[in-house]
Amino acid sequence: MASDVIQSRADFHRVLQEAMKQVGDRIRKQPKLQLWEEIEFQLDAMWRWTQNDRTPTEDERKQISIGLIVIRDMEPIDDPDDQAFATNLHELNYYFDEWPDDPNVAAEG
Repeated sequence: MASDVIQSRADFHRVLQEAMKQVGDRIRKQPKLQLWEEIEFQLDAMWRWTQNDRTPTEDERKQISIGLIVIRDMEPIDDPDDQAFATNLHELNYYFDEWPDDPNVAAEG
């Protein structure tokens, strides 16, 4: 399953930055909602573990579960903006979990 959203490492980092901004916006609107804090925590971990072209370890990859969080706590989704956000979270989780050696290709699981 190749991604339609993330075709390269550059795409991964772009979508990750967008998702971090989007979850930050959600936290400002609903500061007490633990869902957004957990997603922010995991996105931040993904960011830290991939800085400076670092490859995340297998153990680090196993710690990320934002795709499952989306399924458990957000779906079904009616709002188009929330759906786009959820799709990006799924795509980020998939790419991070598969982490291709070649930074110029999509993840293939």
